[in-house]
Amino acid sequence: MKTQITVFATVSIIALFAVAIDHGRDVFVVSATAAQATNPPYLSQMPTVERVMREVKGSDPIDAAARQAGVFWQLREVIDALARSQGRNQFRLTPDEQALKQKYYVAYYQVWQPVEKALAQDRPRLFKLQGYTVDRDLLGDVLERLGSPALRAEYSRVRGDSVARAQSQVQAQQQAAKQEQERWKTQDQELMKPQQQQSGISRQLARCLAAGRSQEQCFTGKGGQGGLGMMPLFSNESAPPGISLTGAYSLPSGFSIWFYPEYAHITCKDVKADAGYTIDVKENQVLVRLVPSKTIGLGVKLRK
Repeated sequence: MKTQITVFATVSIIALFAVAIDHGRDVFVVSATAAQATNPPYLSQMPTVERVMREVKGSDPIDAAARQAGVFWQLREVIDALARSQGRNQFRLTPDEQALKQKYYVAYYQVWQPVEKALAQDRPRLFKLQGYTVDRDLLGDVLERLGSPALRAEYSRVRGDSVARAQSQVQAQQQAAKQEQERWKTQDQELMKPQQQQSGISRQLARCLAAGRSQEQCFTGKGGQGGLGMMPLFSNESAPPGISLTGAYSLPSGFSIWFYPEYAHITCKDVKADAGYTIDVKENQVLVRLVPSKTIGLGVKLRK
């Protein structure tokens, strides 16, 4: 009689090993745990919900629960930050990342709801305890005690890069704002130049008239040295017969007219043109009219 014995053996091997190599002062330690792989691998180094609940304490049960809720909320942000460092946003997380974030969120909700109910009549303290969700010192302490060294190092690097990028963006924005201010300042100065020149002409004209000279003498410089001496901006070149102007009229909007003995140059922002002009002197008023030339639009018109 044959006896057949079949042995079914299921062997589960979980390898835990550590190798230490001592070279004088330097000690190299290599450790590994063959567990269910996660994608990405760093997820296996994150603090578990159970350890956070067990090891995060507070000054009283409410404070402890608020701290735990704050940790769970920030651990979700750690996952998002590490994913971004790999070129992925919160909508491109792996199934393992999504699952761990969901665990943290469920834990957050379960511990925070009792805190809200207990402090329903104490809004100031409730508001203060909400600050644990952004308390970086609390997160750092938890990662130090419950996270792996590799996880801390990677998150510290990612966090540092984010801060550096934020600072760089702020500096770039400040530099751009400074350049924009300088540009506007330069434009304002350019716009003010014709006004300043016009103000100078007005003051000189007032002094000329106060000296007893006629308007024609003040505008043309006729009647001897006095007119020209009072109006140094006017040209010494021979002017055409009749009254002519030399100077500028401008508005802050960018419109300006530069008068020359034989024509006027008109500027309105980026549009420029030349025109003729006529002058009528009536009692105490001087009326200046721009007139077009025979060419299309405004052009140079020589006065006869």
